[in-house]
Amino acid sequence: GVNSFGKAESLDPLAKDPEAPAVRATITACVEQIKAAMALIHQGHPSTRFVLVGILNNADWPPYFERWQSPAAMSNITTGLNAFDRSLKQLAAADSRLAFFDDRAWFAQRFGARDERGQPHYKTVRLATGFEVRPTQGDHPSHFVLADGHAGVAWNALWAQSMVLTINTAFGLKIPPITDAEVARFVPPGTASPH
Repeated sequence: GVNSFGKAESLDPLAKDPEAPAVRATITACVEQIKAAMALIHQGHPSTRFVLVGILNNADWPPYFERWQSPAAMSNITTGLNAFDRSLKQLAAADSRLAFFDDRAWFAQRFGARDERGQPHYKTVRLATGFEVRPTQGDHPSHFVLADGHAGVAWNALWAQSMVLTINTAFGLKIPPITDAEVARFVPPGTASPH
């Protein structure tokens, strides 16, 4: 996943060549490990269901905003990362116990994306309370990424909301949906945005 082929050392070669052999080999190895892990679990628990989460494009990560700012570079990265998602989609299509979650599409819908020139063009997300979360990095809840680089509280809450919907839709379950008001409650009451 993102720790195996989503960092600059993998995105740099993909930006030049979407078929970068070393990165493609890592993607293939990751897919094989996912398949092996699911098969092992299914041996003892055959009814276990999985949501296979596609790869996030770390070009949308604040520390990398200044990199790969061209249409060609971004197109190549997208094409390269698509190899992983395509494999997961094929696995999900062949087994009713599996579902695919498109993390890049989710991110773009929630937070925006780079524009056609490859320039950062993200949006502010307004929670139900009116609290604003911006495409910035820091430990205040108004940043969508923490200072240590991990997804922030609002990102995680919104992602969990969408994951519950995905699980219910894919597997016909009735897990209570996470409401917008509940998402907003993840930000401590009285927290003021510094913006």
